[in-house]
Amino acid sequence: MTDVFLGIDFANIEAHHGQCWLTDDGAVLRAAFADPRQEPVMTAVDCPFGTSTGFAGLLRGELPGDNGDDGFKTRFTERLMRQHVAAFTINADWKAHDTKVRKALERVSFFNGGAHVQATLGLVIVPAMLDWLMRRLGGGSGAERLAGLATARRSEGPVLEAHPRLFLYSMMERIRHRGGAPIPVEDMAAIAGYKDKGADGEQGRKTAYDLIASKAAGWLPVGVTRQIDVPDLTTMLTVDHAFDAWLAALTAWAHHHRDTWTWQDAGLPHEAVDVEGHMLILRTTGKVS
Repeated sequence: MTDVFLGIDFANIEAHHGQCWLTDDGAVLRAAFADPRQEPVMTAVDCPFGTSTGFAGLLRGELPGDNGDDGFKTRFTERLMRQHVAAFTINADWKAHDTKVRKALERVSFFNGGAHVQATLGLVIVPAMLDWLMRRLGGGSGAERLAGLATARRSEGPVLEAHPRLFLYSMMERIRHRGGAPIPVEDMAAIAGYKDKGADGEQGRKTAYDLIASKAAGWLPVGVTRQIDVPDLTTMLTVDHAFDAWLAALTAWAHHHRDTWTWQDAGLPHEAVDVEGHMLILRTTGKVS
């Protein structure tokens, strides 16, 4: 039996939109960028599913309490993720390198919380994504669709929220801990630039892919064995939206295998998650688990 997992890099502009279908036959995770005409087990979408509780309160005519630290523009989940990923060992490894080395690689930071986890209210693609999701939820009343949206925000249904870069970093964190040695600084610099334009971005995606494929045992769930296969590797390495869609598909697969850091793991109240949503990454090992 073969299961299919769909990853979507959502955008209003078609040229910036990416989709990846990941098939799992029990031995190989194979990526494709054309619809296999099989209903996916799960779909992970790279786009915020919710808004901040502070902003939602204002829309209801309420006056929320303390909303410092961008509480109106960002979700608690976003701020939590910034803190969570910033505590990864791979970030400590990066900072341990001499500043001159990092500058020579033309990348001062590996993880930039403000740039890599952007404020939800600054993303104009959210309304179109919610329209797509509401239509996918099907018929029924508005209340029923809102209940389905809350389920999606909790990642407890067939559609869930992904954040490709943070998922990629959680893979690197696992590989780092299971391998017992830092990832080479040159590779880290390339991976951090996987969304760069031109040859630099392509090299970053290739470096990330090579590590993910060759070190699969380092990030897959314990006891699970799969080979990684991307027959159309050229498309994935040259188009960053295809690469992000692949990472989103891997997010859906990992969540199906109960291997993601859920809102319960993060200690979030479900009332907040029903409004804000939650970005899924791998459960990590070491001090941040």
